[in-house]
Amino acid sequence: MLNATAGFASYSWLPDYRISSLSGNVVRIFPDTDTIYRASAINNAGCTATDSVTIKVNKLLPVNLGTDTSFCNGNSLVLNSVSSGFESYSWNTGDKSQQITVSVSGMYIIKATDANSCTSADTIIITVHKNPAVHLPKDSVICMEADLVLNAGDGFVHYVWQDGSVNQTFAVTGIRKYWVSVIDTNFCTASDTTDIKSVAPAPSNFLNKDTSLCEGEKTILSANTNFDSYLWSTGEKTKQTGITTAGIY
Repeated sequence: MLNATAGFASYSWLPDYRISSLSGNVVRIFPDTDTIYRASAINNAGCTATDSVTIKVNKLLPVNLGTDTSFCNGNSLVLNSVSSGFESYSWNTGDKSQQITVSVSGMYIIKATDANSCTSADTIIITVHKNPAVHLPKDSVICMEADLVLNAGDGFVHYVWQDGSVNQTFAVTGIRKYWVSVIDTNFCTASDTTDIKSVAPAPSNFLNKDTSLCEGEKTILSANTNFDSYLWSTGEKTKQTGITTAGIY
């Protein structure tokens, strides 16, 4: 605000550049560059008085945190105003340094003040993605001649196994360690390992030789070795089953 001495009959201002009025003793100015403003005032007797003032515009220094970004949990990012020449910095986190390290989602705001007390500010939004989870079965033993397929689970955009294959599943081929690494849609990674340490023989020869029975009789078929579970072709799940008819059991 420029305020010329009151009491004159009329006023005129120059130049006509970003000024609220060219007449009147009080005007508001908002120049973008250094400017000299001149005021002329005429009293009732027709006498003229003039004065001028130089307005120096302090240019704001830029402050830039970059575009909004994201990363995976467990990582961090250094936020830097990428500007020098400021006297002080203030973050909405309470930090007063030019740069901070962040590891959680949120909006981060910096205000930087120069030697002329002019302030620049910038904002960035950080999104931290949850890491994916992949779980391989922890089987230490596989059965001889059995097919064991490891499945890393669906929903991932990329898979890689220890041999370089990139399928969701992997067929176990022998005793060794197997691992898989996955990448999700946010480009976050996870991995898991299972260790196959031995191959166990399958149960065998646990029924007696073929036999016969007389019509009207009942005979008991029984496994001759103890196992953890049983399943007969009749649907029974006990160690033994009674039969009265011929057939393959």
